[in-house]
Amino acid sequence: MRIAGVCIIALAIPPLAGWGPHAEIVDAAMAVLPARDQARLLLTLGDEARRLRFLVWMGDFGNQFVQWNESWNRSGATVEFYANDYLIFPQAPRLYKHECPDVNHTFTPFLLRCLQALQTETPSNVARWIGSLLHFTTDTGSPPHAAGISGDTHSKMENWISGAAISIPEYKPRLLGQTPAAATRGFEERMAGLIAFSKQRAERLYPFIKASDRAGAEPIVLESANETARVTADLLHTLLFLAERRRERAAEHEALGALEASVSQSTTAGIESLSAKLMFAGTSYSTMSELVMVDKGIYRGVFLLRNIRPGTYRAIVSRVGAQPLFVDSFTIRAGKTTRADLRLESAMPAGNLAPNPDFRIRWTTTAPDQWRADEKLGAWVSDNIRVESGKRYRFEVDRLGNSEVLVQLIWYKNHWQPSGDPIAVESATDFVAPQDAQYARLSITTPDDPARSVKTVSLTRFR
Repeated sequence: MRIAGVCIIALAIPPLAGWGPHAEIVDAAMAVLPARDQARLLLTLGDEARRLRFLVWMGDFGNQFVQWNESWNRSGATVEFYANDYLIFPQAPRLYKHECPDVNHTFTPFLLRCLQALQTETPSNVARWIGSLLHFTTDTGSPPHAAGISGDTHSKMENWISGAAISIPEYKPRLLGQTPAAATRGFEERMAGLIAFSKQRAERLYPFIKASDRAGAEPIVLESANETARVTADLLHTLLFLAERRRERAAEHEALGALEASVSQSTTAGIESLSAKLMFAGTSYSTMSELVMVDKGIYRGVFLLRNIRPGTYRAIVSRVGAQPLFVDSFTIRAGKTTRADLRLESAMPAGNLAPNPDFRIRWTTTAPDQWRADEKLGAWVSDNIRVESGKRYRFEVDRLGNSEVLVQLIWYKNHWQPSGDPIAVESATDFVAPQDAQYARLSITTPDDPARSVKTVSLTRFR
C-alpha cells in the first residue's frame, strides 16, 4: 500500500537533520502487511492511514506548533496542534533524544500509549500517537543513531541512500506478543536486535564515509533501512492485532464507559483552528478535540473518548488563548456515554498566545506543561508560539513580589533557528515581529519553579 503525501505543512525540517527515509521505511512496512492487517488499518484509521508517512516525522516536531492545510479541503480550515501533546505524557514526561541510549526510554511507554489511543481515541489522534512511536522506531535503525555517532559522519551515514530503493517484498511480519505485556517485551528485544544490527553497519560504513565513497556506502545504509522497515512492519502488525483483541473484549462485557463533550471558545487570531486538550488528572487518559467548525469568531470542537474505566475523574481542559477549565467531578459510568458542554473563557489578557501562561496546568509532571527546563540556558522555555512577521505584539510579565528573574522574548525564523538575540522584558513592552519570524519563545531564567517568580506572562497581537 503506497500512500501519497497529502499535506502542505507550516513547518520546516532542517536539511540532513535526521534519518532521511522515514516515509519510505513506513511505505515499505505497510506494503507487506497481510490482507487482514490492511483491513484492520482501514477500520481503525480510515483516511488517517495515508498520513502515517508524514506523521512518522512527529518525533522531530518537539516543542513545535504544527499547522497544515489538506489539499482537498476547500473550507479554509486548518489542522493545528502542539506536537508535544503527542510526545509528552505522564509515563514519558520529557522529550527524549533519538539516539541510543536515551531513545530506549521511549519504546515501552509509547507502545502502551498507542494501545491506549487505539482503544479510546479518534482516528486522527491515534495516527499521531502511532506517528510518534514510528519515529522513535525508525530513527533508532539509523546506523549513527544506533552507534552514537555525531557530526558530518552522522549525516552521511543516514542520508546516503535513495528512499525509493527501500523494499522488503518477501517479508512476513512477526507478532511481537499476544498481550500488551508480552508485546512490550517482544518490542524491546526486537529493538535491541535492530540496534545491534545497525551498529555493525555503522562500523562497516566508516571507511566509505572517510573516502567520500557514497556508491560504496549506499548498499550498507540500505541494509539498515530495510531491517528498520521489517521491525516497523512487526510493530504495526502487533498494534493492529492487539487493538482488534481489545475491541473484541470490550464488546463482550461492556463494562467500560464513553465521553462525548463539546468544547467552545472565542477564537484567537493566528490559532483559530487549534485543538483543545482534555486530560484526566492522575491518569494517562487524554485526547485532543476534533474540529467541528470555526464560525462567527467561535471555535467549536468535540472530545470523543471510548472504553474508559468507570469512575469519577478530575478533568483539565486547556487551549491556548483560553483560561484552563478544571472540572473536579467528571463521572464515567459503565455502559453509558457521558455528555457535557465545555465552554472556555478567554485568557486574560484576551488573545494571549502564551501556552500555560500562569503555569497552573501540571498534568504530565510537577513542572508546568508546555514549558521545559533548558539546562544549557538555565531557564524555563515555552513551546513555540506561532506569530506573523511584521505584526505588532505586546509581551507582558506580571512578576511576584520583588522578583528580578530575567524574562526574555526570542523570535525564531523557523522552529529551531533564532532570528536575532533574546530580548529582555521588565514589564510590558511592544514589538514588531521581524520579517523572517515565524515563531516566538518565552524564557524565564531561574533554576526554580517559574511560578515562584512570575505570576503570568502574555504575548498578544495588536488587531
